[in-house]
Amino acid sequence: MENVGTKIMQILSNVCVVPIHEIEMHHRLEEDLGMDSLDVLEFTTEIEEEFEVSLSELDLYEIKTVNDIFSQIKLYLSPSKLPG
Repeated sequence: MENVGTKIMQILSNVCVVPIHEIEMHHRLEEDLGMDSLDVLEFTTEIEEEFEVSLSELDLYEIKTVNDIFSQIKLYLSPSKLPG
């Protein structure tokens, strides 16, 4: 399995059509990467499918930067959130 961070960056790069090497952790999704609401929906769908998670509306509301994405995905992939 690919590194989680690498996969997140690949999905983000594909959705916002920005080369991976130009995406930085502090970048804001809308202002810096030019994502609109449809891009966010596409990104969210791809993240949920890739990592088999379901992000709540509150989670989405709190995600403003690339770093926020990583923080939320880490929470969902923590052992306490895994089934079993």
